[in-house]
Amino acid sequence: MARYRSEVVETYPDLRAAVVGKLIESLDQIKASQVYRAAIWIIGEYSVTPNDIDVAFTSIKGALGQMPLLEASESEVRKLPLTGRHHLNSS
Repeated sequence: MARYRSEVVETYPDLRAAVVGKLIESLDQIKASQVYRAAIWIIGEYSVTPNDIDVAFTSIKGALGQMPLLEASESEVRKLPLTGRHHLNSS
């Protein structure tokens, strides 16, 4: 499906905004990683105005949710003794 949309976007430039908009609306319904990757590529490639880029970025962040690496990093820092925390903050 994503390959088809990519071809449509390339072949019919007048449909780009509609295809990108539909992909943004569908992000939370995509389950396959390859399809998700293609959708994000299409959204990123064809979001051209500052408003389009803002909507795309906000939508992708919302669909992905909280990044687990950030949560893990913060919780690991809290477990460090105060001297370890100081060392991390000063670098």
